[in-house]
Amino acid sequence: FRRPSAIATGEVPALPVDALRFGADGTAVLHNSWQTGELRQLLGQVAVEVSRDLSATTFQLDSATFRRALQNALSLARLAEGFAAAGFPLPPNFQETLQMWQRRSGRYQLYDNLAVVELGEELLSHELQAIIARSGVDFYPASPRCLIILDPAQVPFLVEELRRRGHTPQVLP
Repeated sequence: FRRPSAIATGEVPALPVDALRFGADGTAVLHNSWQTGELRQLLGQVAVEVSRDLSATTFQLDSATFRRALQNALSLARLAEGFAAAGFPLPPNFQETLQMWQRRSGRYQLYDNLAVVELGEELLSHELQAIIARSGVDFYPASPRCLIILDPAQVPFLVEELRRRGHTPQVLP
């Protein structure tokens, strides 16, 4: 025989007061429990996990993680509302740090470990951009004769493709 399923009704128990503790150094300690899943998701928008044991997980604020959340249309106001709704409002030191990161977001970006492609002909630029677009490689056209490849691991593929099409690319270290 089959037992009919039941849908739980009634009040959802409140999270314990110590389910999330914010540190002065930009850390947050989350109690490991089935009830803290929503808090874990919220912390995942602004912080990275730095340690975990059976009872708790420690997170550290991370600007790159928060920048990705901002790029996905999250704002500090919505994030703060989420923490407040869960019963754990963001402390002032967290809010100040996140406000500073949000103000600076998108103003400038520094990249390291990227490839610069200089072209002798402007026509080759259009052909190379078509090759790059089809392969899914991220690039930025800095000028009509200069492309910046954000993932240098893709350069050997591009060099091979150019050689296959009859070009003679020169690769400099």
